[in-house]
Amino acid sequence: MNRAVRRKTCTLWSIFFSCVVLSNNNCSSVSLPDNPAGTHKLHPPKYSYLFCNDCTKTTLDRVDKSIFVEPPLQIIDLLKFERGLNKYNPASSTYGFEIKGSGSMTLGLHISSIESLQNKHVRRLAGFCNVDKASQHIQHIHTYRKKLHQLGIETTDTQLAAIESNQFSGWGVFSEWQGIVYVIQPYLNEPQLAHKLIETASEETRKEIFEKQLGIVIKLHSHNQLHPDDRIALDTALSNWEVDNQNGELILRLNDLAQPLYEVNGQQAYDWHDQASTVIWGLSGRAQDEMKAHFNKLMSIREALIELLWGYKGYNNSLYREHEPYPDWALSDINLLLSEIGEEPLASEEVLTKFVNNNYSLACLRMIKAKTSSLRYAGSFLWLTSSIHLTKPASTKVDLYGNSEAGVFQCLKNSDVAPEGWYQDSPK
Repeated sequence: MNRAVRRKTCTLWSIFFSCVVLSNNNCSSVSLPDNPAGTHKLHPPKYSYLFCNDCTKTTLDRVDKSIFVEPPLQIIDLLKFERGLNKYNPASSTYGFEIKGSGSMTLGLHISSIESLQNKHVRRLAGFCNVDKASQHIQHIHTYRKKLHQLGIETTDTQLAAIESNQFSGWGVFSEWQGIVYVIQPYLNEPQLAHKLIETASEETRKEIFEKQLGIVIKLHSHNQLHPDDRIALDTALSNWEVDNQNGELILRLNDLAQPLYEVNGQQAYDWHDQASTVIWGLSGRAQDEMKAHFNKLMSIREALIELLWGYKGYNNSLYREHEPYPDWALSDINLLLSEIGEEPLASEEVLTKFVNNNYSLACLRMIKAKTSSLRYAGSFLWLTSSIHLTKPASTKVDLYGNSEAGVFQCLKNSDVAPEGWYQDSPK
C-alpha cells in the first residue's frame, strides 16, 4: 500500500470515527433524565397504527385510524418484541426470530415465538427521528395504498404500526426516543410469490404474469400523463408481487408497501431523510439523494419497464441466451409500447447494464449501512452511540438479484457504475 493510499485510508476512517459521536444527531435528539429508570414515567412509550381490513380488494378500504389508543393484539406483541430486541446480539433477544430476507432498507422477520405473528412476514423499518415521524410515514403509505386502489391496482393485506423505541446511551445528550415502523404482511408460500412461481412455471404462465405487470405499468403511465404534478409509481421488480390463482385467473397484488412512491405538487411526498439516517452523519445526505433519485427514476415509463424486465433475466429459451438474457417476447412487447409513445427501443445490453449498476448501488448502500452500524456498535462500549437497526447475518439473501459485496473506496468514489467484471451471475 503506497503512501497516498495509506493517507486516504487514514483520512476516511478518521472521518468515520469522528462522525460516530454525531451519528445519533441525524435527527433532533430528545434529552432524557439522568436516571433512565424513571424515563417511562415522564415519557411513556407511544404507538400508533393503521389496521387495514380487506386491503387486497380494490373496492373496499376500511381502516381503523385509531392513534395512541389501545391497539389490537398484534400491535401489543410488536411493542413487547421491540422492547425485548437486542440489536447488538439478536440471538439473545427476549423473543426468538429469524431474518428471512433483506431489502435495501428493511429486514424481513419471521417471529415464530409470538403466536399472533407466527403466520406473518414482519418487516422492520428503523431510523425515524421519533414516533411522530414514523406515524407520518404510515399515513403516507396508507395514502399511497388508496391511490393504487383507485387505479384498480390490488395490494396484499398490509398492517402498519409505528412504535416508539428507547435508544439510550450513557450521555443524556445522545439519548433519544426513535420511531420504528413495522410492516405486517401475510407469510406467503413460494407458489404465491411471483419470482418463485416463474422458476417452475411454463412459458405461457410467465407470459401471463408479465402481461399483467406490463398492464399495471401502462395504467400508471396513463395516469401520470394526465396528472404530471401528482404522479404515482411502484417498484415493478418481480419479487414485489403476490400471485393468487382464482378459478384459473392469475391475480397480481403488490406486496411492497414499505415505501410511498407518489408525488404531491411535483414533489415526492416522502423525502427519505429518515431512511438515510440509518447511516452516520456525513453520509446520510448522500444516501438520501441516492434513494430519492432511484425512486424518482421509476416515474419514467422507460425505467419502470427496464426494472420489470430484470425479473425475467435468464428465461430466454433461445440459443442466444448468454448474450440476450431477456426473453424475446418480453422485449418485443415492451419495444412495441415504447415505439407507440415515441421512445427508443430497448436492447438486452442496456437492460443488463442497468441491472448490474442497480445491484452495485444497492450493494454500496448496504455496505455503508453495515460499516456505520459497526461504528455505532463500537461507540456503544463508550456509551456514545446506540444502534438503530439490526445487522443482517452474512448468509441472509439480500434481494432477488444476487450480488451484495462492494468495496469502501469504490463506493465512495462512484456508487452509480459497477466496476468492470464486478457482477458474477448466479445460477437459477
